[in-house]
Amino acid sequence: MQQPEIRQLDPFPVAYFRRYGRDSDSGDLPGAAQQAWNAFHAFAVPRGLVREGAEMLGVCQSDPMTTPPADIAYDACIADVGRRLTGHDEPQAGMIEGGRYAVFTYRGGYDGLGDAWHRVHSELLPASGHTPRHAPAFEWYRVFPAMAANPEDWVTELWVPVQ
Repeated sequence: MQQPEIRQLDPFPVAYFRRYGRDSDSGDLPGAAQQAWNAFHAFAVPRGLVREGAEMLGVCQSDPMTTPPADIAYDACIADVGRRLTGHDEPQAGMIEGGRYAVFTYRGGYDGLGDAWHRVHSELLPASGHTPRHAPAFEWYRVFPAMAANPEDWVTELWVPVQ
């Protein structure tokens, strides 16, 4: 990962599955994230939604470094433009907040995302001179397992809201 690209994003609707908790106090999210993605896939795969061109995002609604483990909220999302996926118990309807974002590109398996986020917040974002703003950061999965079997080929953008 290198310096961020600054992008302006218009808000857009998503359908999401929210889960709470994490497996440890280390700051990573395997508990909530894994549960949310399991629920997402149980809904989306039979409907043919997990495919190339799908806009899938992971949004941590809480700061995993300061929020008690049981209170961490994580959303597994799919862009819901024109699909009207909600109306069931799940998924719920939500919005990805618009505005300016510093976007970092991570390549590799999901097991390295925690380290990538740590590097973004501890090194890359401060070095960029951009100041974070209060809004959820998120992962935008550009190349994911349904598109490429080899984790080395997966591409995830880390979107950090900035002023």
